[in-house]
Amino acid sequence: MSCIVKPVPDAAADLPNQLFIDPDGCIDCGACEPECPWEAIFEDEHVPPELLDDIALNARVVKQRALFAVPDEDAAGSRPTPEQVSENRRRWGVVI
Repeated sequence: MSCIVKPVPDAAADLPNQLFIDPDGCIDCGACEPECPWEAIFEDEHVPPELLDDIALNARVVKQRALFAVPDEDAAGSRPTPEQVSENRRRWGVVI
């Protein structure tokens, strides 16, 4: 999924350590939703209030594309631990 990107190391120190959706690369296919280990991808009308600020962060990908790259899925630490996912769910109030 080339619409999922991460900041290039040391290129964007003010960006959080997270993955982003390139709005220009997204074709609204929904394939990323079940693949997201953080369960943090939502359709626009279902974005939890806690994540609304991330919409603007994702838009920044378009304006500063050179600061982002498609992550290497085989890289160490590229997937969160089960504990991190549980904490993320707790923080957002997601019950599965």
